[in-house]
Amino acid sequence: MKSIETDDVSIISISVWDMGTYYRGVNPWFVAMKKIILEAAKKRRNKPLYVMNLHNIYASKCTLKNDNDQGRKALKLCQECNKMDAMFAFRDAIASAVRCAVKEDGYHNVYLIDKFGVTNSSFGEEHSDGVHFSSEVTQVLCYMTKLAGLDSQHHVFFQGKGERRKELRAVQHKRNTVGNRRQ
Repeated sequence: MKSIETDDVSIISISVWDMGTYYRGVNPWFVAMKKIILEAAKKRRNKPLYVMNLHNIYASKCTLKNDNDQGRKALKLCQECNKMDAMFAFRDAIASAVRCAVKEDGYHNVYLIDKFGVTNSSFGEEHSDGVHFSSEVTQVLCYMTKLAGLDSQHHVFFQGKGERRKELRAVQHKRNTVGNRRQ
């Protein structure tokens, strides 16, 4: 994290691996993210620190890449760990970590970039393997990030639109009323 002090632009963008391969729970992840964000914000002093929120994921698109034990294990992990309720729990955790850094700790140089709307679209879904996106989607996400750096408000939010929005709202409503079982 040494260059974070001197770089003109710093972006924190992690979470997908933490939902699967390195899963330890949402609450421990939130605590770790908050610590990372606070340390980075302090080192940045007044320079902007951008935190990317989790993009949409499509567990139904996870596919078997290698027909062996390791490949089947990877497929199961992809399908089980990347469900919508888990995605929303991680999205909430990272947004909360940013809010805490700004409101509780007074770091007004921390900004959330929400790329959900770009990936929550038929275009995003068509260009995804479930977790990763094609270069076309990645280029749009990079352009969003560039806009955030140029925007005087230092934030870019894209709202999800289209037919998946109702499905996502239903999952979010279910999560809010039932609670997150993965914690």
